[in-house]
Amino acid sequence: MPQDLNNRVVTNNSSNSRKPILNNRPISNKENWSFSFKYFKQIDKFGIGNKDASWFTSMLDRLKDLSEYNIDNFISNSQLKDALRYHTINWNQTNIPVKRKDFDWLPKDIVGNDDEFPFYQFQISTGTGRIVGFWLDNIFNIVIFDPMHNIQPSKKFNYFVYPTKTVESEYNSLLADIDNLKKYKCSSDCNLHLELCKIPTNSDKNFYHFSLDDDYQNALSEKIKNKSITDLIELGLLHYT
Repeated sequence: MPQDLNNRVVTNNSSNSRKPILNNRPISNKENWSFSFKYFKQIDKFGIGNKDASWFTSMLDRLKDLSEYNIDNFISNSQLKDALRYHTINWNQTNIPVKRKDFDWLPKDIVGNDDEFPFYQFQISTGTGRIVGFWLDNIFNIVIFDPMHNIQPSKKFNYFVYPTKTVESEYNSLLADIDNLKKYKCSSDCNLHLELCKIPTNSDKNFYHFSLDDDYQNALSEKIKNKSITDLIELGLLHYT
């Protein structure tokens, strides 16, 4: 059993079973919704690469709104659950493009246990898609985003499953491009291939990534053109000490 599940096992005192039970359901009426992206992944038919900023804003707003709800009050409110399309996933839905076993990046104790770890969905907003995940203690673990409603194909749209696009972070995309370049060979006196194979030379903990607006980037470039990255970091640290 994965280490992070060890402390979530309780004993079933029923005389009919000695099977351990995992505390997967919300267990406290004092806590509000909280979310984890520990098990999040993009897969075919459930990518978010072609979504714009307004979609991500809607998604974050939905998570923010739900985080203000007491879990037990939400679970017991049928009207609210219906409004947010909150329900378990029907794995026998017509033309569903995935099966539960396809979520093989999850711990086996979870993906193989639909009874104790059912997957739930709730909507971001009408026409914007769904968020799919499961409960572990009082945390809703997001597994996939479903911007095209593919997890439960609709009879209204002839059970059609829409294509989506997965996307990597710019850092991972860069590493993938470098891996592709490593496949090419050059002449024996060329050191390019040798140097490419050394990338990345540092671990991920030394990597920082951010984006700037064009106007700000131009102004910043002019101000720092004679300074190194080390100079900039030191100046920033000195400013806040």
